[in-house]
Amino acid sequence: LYLDRALKNQGLDSTPAKMKEVWTEGDYKYTVRIHEGNATYTDAKSIYRVSRKSTIVNGQGSGMEYLGTDGNWYSERVLKEFYKDGSKNPLFNENASKITHISVGGN
Repeated sequence: LYLDRALKNQGLDSTPAKMKEVWTEGDYKYTVRIHEGNATYTDAKSIYRVSRKSTIVNGQGSGMEYLGTDGNWYSERVLKEFYKDGSKNPLFNENASKITHISVGGN
């Protein structure tokens, strides 16, 4: 759905090796990125990621969320195993980090 929308927005009939498309719909800004798969998360050669961020400002910033193959949205807070300082993230969800790296074309 989101990948198809991004391709249509860019006037593409096939999936390129790299792409970034951003649009706002409802209360969210969506981003679809296509790029080479990272072996840490997937064995797919090419993947896409769908992210969204709320456009509603309520005094506290809302973080980025990523779409999983299960149809759920996962907070960026649970997708990284380590913090920038190298310490372990206790909220890390390994399964979520893998299913938010979606294989292009089922490869």
